[in-house]
Amino acid sequence: MALISNGTTIASGGSLSVSTTPTTSQVLSATASASVGSVGTYAMLKNSSHSSYTEGTTVSTSNNLSFGSNSDGYNRGDNNNVWVSGTWRVMGSVRDTNNNNQGKTSVWLRIS
Repeated sequence: MALISNGTTIASGGSLSVSTTPTTSQVLSATASASVGSVGTYAMLKNSSHSSYTEGTTVSTSNNLSFGSNSDGYNRGDNNNVWVSGTWRVMGSVRDTNNNNQGKTSVWLRIS
């Protein structure tokens, strides 16, 4: 077998092996260069929709997920929220118990 490019033999004999699996270095480089909120990135988001979601649920946003959350899960500082767009998958669970603000924050993965 020969590998020929523009009429020039680049390699001959043996076999050609093509790997479609990215290396760790390639994955880390791509992750590090991803923009905030781009497809494939994770974010700690607050759910403001008064809905509960179980692990793996996907949500197409329309002003119901934002970066304006606190680590304790309380819905504070609504005027400072940065709303996200796209479709996100919740990686934990989000609950809305008695319409209070506890448990509304989780890690989300942007999928589109």
